[in-house]
Amino acid sequence: HSGLSHEIWQRFEAGELDLALVKQARGQGAPRACWREPLAWVDSRAWPASERDPLPLVVFPSEGLYRRQVTEALDGMGRRWRIAYVSASLASLQGAVSAGIGVSLLPRRLLQPDQQELTHWPAVAPVELALHLGAERGEPLTRLCEALISLCDRVMGPAEQ
Repeated sequence: HSGLSHEIWQRFEAGELDLALVKQARGQGAPRACWREPLAWVDSRAWPASERDPLPLVVFPSEGLYRRQVTEALDGMGRRWRIAYVSASLASLQGAVSAGIGVSLLPRRLLQPDQQELTHWPAVAPVELALHLGAERGEPLTRLCEALISLCDRVMGPAEQ
């Protein structure tokens, strides 16, 4: 199954999934492996939205982890904002930012050439990519888990212990 992390996590917790690879707040649960995921405020280079008032936001649906961080950070700095675009697709959010529809909070490693990081904006806590393994473990599941760890190590850097 593919979907938003909170949906995958709920299914894993309900015992419907043997393995779950999710984004989560750092230190949540007891994952088999996890990788730090720093976030960045991202805006379009060609059509910046960061000076508009209210600030247009490009965000995941309301249950998305980054969305909560966006609104809490902006509320904390007293910045007026409005939701300009919502999608569960990371690629769609990146496209909307690049097109100047609004500002978003996204993984720093995925910054696109036509985007700029807003480095003067408030820092937000990184999240983590976490691999959770259920109680049922057979050789195929163990091999899949090892393959996912190897792949994530190559993409994200070595797993944290």
